[in-house]
Amino acid sequence: IIEGDSGQKNAVFTVTMSNQVDVPVTVNWATAPNTATQGIDYVGSSGVITFNPRSTTPQTISVPVIGDTVVEFNETFFVNLSGLNAQGRNVSIVDPQGSGTITDDDTATITINNREIVEGDSGQTFANFTVNLSNPVATNVTLNVVTTPDTATENEDYNRVTSSVSFAPLSTTPQTISVPVNGDNLVENDETFFVNLNSLNAGGLEGRITVNSPGIGTIIDDDFAPEITLECPCNIITEGDTLIIDAIATDEDDQVLSYKWDLDGDGDYDENITTDTSTLNIDYQKLQDLGIGVNPLEDPIYRYQGTFNVEVSDGTNTDTTSGTLKVKHKPLEKLIDLTGFDNADVSLDITLSRDASFDSIIGFYRTDYQGKIIDNQGQVIDLLPGAPGYEDAVKANLLPQELKVRDKETVTIEVDLLGGAYYAPVLTIKPTFKISDTFATIGDIVNTRLGSQSRIMRNDNIWSFEDWTDFDRDSNGNFNDIVMGIDFPQPPSCLC
Repeated sequence: IIEGDSGQKNAVFTVTMSNQVDVPVTVNWATAPNTATQGIDYVGSSGVITFNPRSTTPQTISVPVIGDTVVEFNETFFVNLSGLNAQGRNVSIVDPQGSGTITDDDTATITINNREIVEGDSGQTFANFTVNLSNPVATNVTLNVVTTPDTATENEDYNRVTSSVSFAPLSTTPQTISVPVNGDNLVENDETFFVNLNSLNAGGLEGRITVNSPGIGTIIDDDFAPEITLECPCNIITEGDTLIIDAIATDEDDQVLSYKWDLDGDGDYDENITTDTSTLNIDYQKLQDLGIGVNPLEDPIYRYQGTFNVEVSDGTNTDTTSGTLKVKHKPLEKLIDLTGFDNADVSLDITLSRDASFDSIIGFYRTDYQGKIIDNQGQVIDLLPGAPGYEDAVKANLLPQELKVRDKETVTIEVDLLGGAYYAPVLTIKPTFKISDTFATIGDIVNTRLGSQSRIMRNDNIWSFEDWTDFDRDSNGNFNDIVMGIDFPQPPSCLC
C-alpha cells in the first residue's frame, strides 16, 4: 500500500477457506512488526474472523497505515492467524502469516539561499548561508561544501571554504555555512562567488532527495573613489608671476587625500610637485625648470599654451582631470590689457581731462605684447615702438574710436574695444600754430634736462600725454596736456 503524507488508509488482507464446513469456523488474527514500526508506520491491531456454516465467503482484515512525509525505505509488517476453532472438524491453517508492504512515496529537497553582504573597509565579515531540508529523512544526510569564484577572486575578496553539512535522521534543523569576506578600500563592482553542495550521501535514499545548488554570494562594494574637478579648467599666468590652480576634490568615505601634478601634460607626474591640499601655488621659475615657456611661441599674447593633469588619491583609488595652462608674455606697461576678457566687446569707462590749447585726439590701435602693431587683417607688423616706419604703420591701422575733450574740462566716455587683445593709445595733435611733431605713440621719446622721457606715460590706470615737443629742452614737460583714466570692468574669473 502507498503510504500517503498524512492521515490513515487501510491495508486490507483477505482470508479464504477452501471448502464448506457444517459449523462456524473462527480464527484469531493480530499484527506484528517487521521493518515497519507499530504505532508510527501502522496501527497495531487484532481481532477474530468467522466463516459461517457452509460458507466459503472470503473474510477481510483491515490494518490502518499511518501517512507521513518522512523519506524512508519501504517497510513491512505481518498479520498472523492463530487460534483456529472448527469444533473438531478437519480444518487447518495452511498459510498463517500475511505480509504488508508500506510503499514510501515521500521526497525531499535540499536548498541553499543566496546571500548579499557589505564588504567593509578592513578585516573580515561573514556571509552566512542557510541550508534547508524540506522533509525529514530516516537516515543521516550529508553533503560536501566547496566555494568557487565567479567574478570575485578567491582568497582575495573572500576565503575559500571546504567543509560539510549534515542532517541527523528525522531532523530538518537548518544548517549554516559561513564564508569569510575580506574588506578593502578598493572601488570595484559588486562581485559574486558560489557555495556548492555536492556528494550527497543519504544511506541509499539519494534518489529521493533533490539538491538545489549553488548558493550565490554577492559582495556589495561600499567604497567610494575621490572625484576631482577644476575651479577653472583654463589657467593663465604672466611670466614672472605666481601660478595658482584650484581644484575641487570630494571623497565620500576618505578625508585624507593627496594630489599629484603633471604640469607639462606629458603623462608623467612631476615627483617634486605634490600637495596635501587641492590648491597648487607655484612660481614662474619653477615652471621654467619644468620646461614650460622656455621656448616662446610666436604668438601676440602667449609664450606657452598646453595642458596639465592633476591626480587625487585616497591611498587606494584615484581620479584625474585635465585643464589648460597658458603663460602670457609680460606686456609693455603702457599697453591697455584686455586679454583677460573673451573675444567680445569690452566697455571701458574712460575719463579725459585737458590742460592744453591744442585740440588733440586720443585714438587706439591693436598690438602684441611688445607693442608691435596688429594690422586690420590680424597680422603682426614686425616693427617695435619707435622703429622707423612705426608711426606710419600706426596711422594705417588706427581703430575708428576717437576721444576728444575741451581745454580745462573733464569728460567721461564709454568706449567699446574687442576683448582678448592688447591696445596702445596714440595722440593726434591739432595745433593752433605750426609745430614739428603732431603725432605721439608709445615709442616717442622726448629729451629733457632730466633725460629721455616718453611722450606717453602710465601710472596705474592713468595715461598722461605730452602734446608739444618744441618746448625749452632745459625744462621738463608737465605731461598733463591730456590725462586719460580707464575704469576697467571686472574680468571673468575663468576665461576659456
